[in-house]
Amino acid sequence: MRPSSFLLLAADKDVKMKAKEVSKLEKEALKLEKAFQKEQKQIDDMIKRGYRPEEVAAKLGLNKLEDATTSKAWPFYQAFLAKYKSAKELRKAATNTA
Repeated sequence: MRPSSFLLLAADKDVKMKAKEVSKLEKEALKLEKAFQKEQKQIDDMIKRGYRPEEVAAKLGLNKLEDATTSKAWPFYQAFLAKYKSAKELRKAATNTA
């Protein structure tokens, strides 16, 4: 074999490894996107059912903690709170125009 063929084989192997790595990253991104969509659906359903931030905090156990920001549930609560506030503003705007 010539030295150039070794280089081609090494380059081919490197390309295949990079492709596998990209594929793994794409799968991970898809998994994260699905988890995000599931979380958003959960939040939307909770808002539709009339949950208030105090109730959600209690259900997540945040009201029992000294520092709620250390909880695993804190990001979910923050997302719920943001969506709740925007929904509340939309309702307020809708009632003002009606």
